Amino acid sequence: PALQARYAARTVELRGVLARTAQAFASPRPQLIVLLGASGAELGEHPDDPELLHDSRLRVPFLIGLRGADGLPWGRHDTLVQSADLGPTLLDLLDLRPRAERDADGIVRDGVSLEPLTHGWVPAPVHEQVISVGPGAASIRDRDWKLMVAVDAPWVVRSDGVRLHALAEDPQERTNLAEGRALGPVGEALLAQLRARLDR
Repeated sequence: PALQARYAARTVELRGVLARTAQAFASPRPQLIVLLGASGAELGEHPDDPELLHDSRLRVPFLIGLRGADGLPWGRHDTLVQSADLGPTLLDLLDLRPRAERDADGIVRDGVSLEPLTHGWVPAPVHEQVISVGPGAASIRDRDWKLMVAVDAPWVVRSDGVRLHALAEDPQERTNLAEGRALGPVGEALLAQLRARLDR
C-alpha cells in the first residue's frame, strides 16, 4: 500500500509535468505528449532477491496527453500494459497504420495499441498476461497470479529459483507459494506458458 501510494502521488505529479510541458509549446497545431517511465522505483522492498522481477521494479507511469485538439478524454485505466504497447499506440493515435497492420497486434508483434482503450471503445484487459525478462530472471503475471523464475543463458529456467504469488492476498509479493511445495495447476500452467514464450 505504501508503494502504491507513492506511485499514485508520482502519477499526479507527472500529470502536472505533462500539463506544464503542453503549455510550454506555442504551436497552435495539436500535439501528442507521452511520458513513460524507464523502470520502476525499487524502494528496497525485496533485499533478499534483488534480481527477480517484482512489481515494484516493473510498474512505471505511462501517461498520454493531447494538446490543442479534442478526442482523447481524461481518464485512468487499471489494466496490464507493457512498454511494447507504446509504438502501436502512438501510430494509431496519429492515424499512421492501415487496418491490416492493426489486426496483427498481439499476434505478429508483442505490442498492442491502447488507442481503443483511451476512447472507451473496448474494455480492459488489454493483455490477459504480461511477460517480463531481465538479466537472469523472467516473470509472467495475470491479474491474480505472478510467477517469477531465475534463468540461465539461453533462457533456461532454473528449478531453484521459482516463486509464485497470489496477488490479491499478497500484493507486495512476500509469500512464495512455491517454497517447499509443488506449484499446483495454476503455477504449472504459468510456468509452461513462460517456457513456451522463452523458447520462441
